[in-house]
Amino acid sequence: MSKARPVVIDASAVIELLRRTAAGKRAAAAVEGVTLAAPAHLDAEVLSALARLARDALYVALAVALNATLVTADARLARVPRKAIQIPVHVVKFESGLSPGLRAFAPATSGGHARVDPRMAAVRGP
Repeated sequence: MSKARPVVIDASAVIELLRRTAAGKRAAAAVEGVTLAAPAHLDAEVLSALARLARDALYVALAVALNATLVTADARLARVPRKAIQIPVHVVKFESGLSPGLRAFAPATSGGHARVDPRMAAVRGP
């Protein structure tokens, strides 16, 4: 009888496992009953990815609470199902600096900067 081959798992597979997605179910099946191995930094990568998901959720939650348009250049946020959150999502792509399309959503004050309400971090116009 041959010994089962060990499996190296990466952070993205662990995240899917934790989120219990379809990909996570496939990952669970792939690692069931095998010896798992991962680099020492796996914990840090998983925690970083979870923190990113939480930060993304905060942007969506704020836009929903304000009934606002979410403006993003983040591919992950761009994939948020519109029907689930019921707010418009404006996806911009820019290579450096602030895109002209984004400026329209960040009204400038006299200093050329958008005003921010510190209680909600919501962009306000003049």
